[in-house]
Amino acid sequence: MPVQPAPLLPGESSRPRVDTYVGLALTSGGTILAELVLTRLFSVSMWFHLAFVGITVALLGLGAGGVAAQIVSRRRLYTPDGNAPSVAAVLAAISLAAGLVVHLVLPFKGTAAAADVGTLCFHLSLFALGFACVGFSMALVLTGHPHRIGGLYGTDLVGAATGGLAFFPMLWMLDGPAALLAAAGLWALGGACYGGSGRARLVAVSVALLMGFGIIAQSTYSPLKLRYQRGFKLLDENIVWEGWDPLGYVSVSRDIIAPWGWGLSSTYPGGPASEHYFLEIDRTAVSQISGVPRNPAEVSVFTHDITQLVYLARQGGRAFVVGVGGGRDLRAARLMGASHVTGVEINGTILYLIEHLFREFNGRLTSSPWVTIVHDEARSWLRRSDQRFDTVQISLVDTC
Repeated sequence: MPVQPAPLLPGESSRPRVDTYVGLALTSGGTILAELVLTRLFSVSMWFHLAFVGITVALLGLGAGGVAAQIVSRRRLYTPDGNAPSVAAVLAAISLAAGLVVHLVLPFKGTAAAADVGTLCFHLSLFALGFACVGFSMALVLTGHPHRIGGLYGTDLVGAATGGLAFFPMLWMLDGPAALLAAAGLWALGGACYGGSGRARLVAVSVALLMGFGIIAQSTYSPLKLRYQRGFKLLDENIVWEGWDPLGYVSVSRDIIAPWGWGLSSTYPGGPASEHYFLEIDRTAVSQISGVPRNPAEVSVFTHDITQLVYLARQGGRAFVVGVGGGRDLRAARLMGASHVTGVEINGTILYLIEHLFREFNGRLTSSPWVTIVHDEARSWLRRSDQRFDTVQISLVDTC
């Protein structure tokens, strides 16, 4: 006897279409992607400790959207196959893109002044509105088909996991603003799948295409370039290279200054100005790209810097450097007498810069026979390694 399909539950107008499952996966994946990208964007534009405000805003918005969907469902103000989920997803995409533009052009100084607090609230409210709309959209789909909740919820989880994994190639291939537009595009595509009418689908596809054009324009001309950081206008005339990765925003600037150190001794004699390159993560954590010393003053700047104090207590032997950065600590360890230096760096973009783009400037430092470079998390690698070191340097590790 053939198995009969399960009957519909009360209030369930029809079983979900295949494109409903696809739409749920797209909106769920876009949600996780948007959360992760916001942590990177806020870390650059505001402060490290405000990075996770992106997750807070997402949770607030999704919760509000879920509550709204529950109210609407109880009052039966919509049908599961109607346009409400599609419209909400499209509004979410538009709100996320609008929040991005406002965040980039309207400075937030990070003070307690009323105007500054109001600016921050305005920024976050636009992002929260986007998450509220997409949360409303997904909740309508889930509550509209209670008999198929297992399959729908499984699709939601698969979409979220895929969005989390997509974050890594997104930030390798695109910059932060473009990746956020990609998340908005996924929401709009999800809305196209939800659409109960041809007009709703057309509007959703149009918004998705608009986000796609925005990604292309950003990748080509960078119209959504970061203009302010903590309220101060960024000056890009000294920037010679910039890029994004899953760990943050990395830039390299050039300057002509005297020999430089973090804390130079009062006995340091000084020296003539010369070309220096500085590597920055999120426009905050700075590391000097170490060039080949060209005069005695550029050599003695290492021996007179407070960060090399450990080598006065224990000279020679094998040195271990946590966070290679621009390579300054590698060269300093060698000049202070270390026989071999092992440096571990977690950020692959930094290693690419010092091993390739600035290879000649630093005198092929990382290819020296007395240097070993490892791409890993330094503390984890050290715990797993059976090697022994005479000195371990952990200076200014926010650059790793």
